[in-house]
Amino acid sequence: MSYKLEQPYTDIEKADFIVEYNHKKNLKIVENNNTIFALEANEIMGTDGKPIINPNYETELAQKEAERISKLTCTKRNFALMLQKLGVSYSQLKEIIATNEQAQLEWDLCVELERSNPLLDTMAAELNITPETLDKMFKYVNGELEVFPEAQHNA
Repeated sequence: MSYKLEQPYTDIEKADFIVEYNHKKNLKIVENNNTIFALEANEIMGTDGKPIINPNYETELAQKEAERISKLTCTKRNFALMLQKLGVSYSQLKEIIATNEQAQLEWDLCVELERSNPLLDTMAAELNITPETLDKMFKYVNGELEVFPEAQHNA
C-alpha cells in the first residue's frame, strides 16, 4: 500500500515524508506532478501516474535472490565438510575432481569456492545433489541458515 503527500505541502512536510517513508521504512519515493508517493517494494508507477502492483515483482525478486546467492563463497574445507553431512566422503569428492581437469585446476588453485562456478553444479549432479541444496550449503556456511535441513535427513 503506497502512501502519498499531495500539494500544497511545505518543504518541511516534504522532508518529513521522505524521512518517514524512505529513510525509516525504506520505501521508494517517486514524485509525480503535485504528489509524492512512497511505494512498497512490490509497487511501481502505472502509466496513469498512479501506483500499481508490479506484475513482475516475484520474478524480479527471485532473480535478485539468485544473483545474491551466486556471489556467496565458502572455503574448500567448509564445502567438503558440508558434503560429509550429505553422506559424501572426501574420497568421493576427490574422485569426482580427478575426472575433470578444470575442476582439478580450480580446486588446487582456489582459496574459496564461488557458488556461481558452474563446475560446482556439474560435480554436485554427479553426486545427486541439487542446485537448491548447493544454494543452502552456501547459505549455511555464510551464516544465513541456522540449520542445514538436508543434513538432518542424511544423518
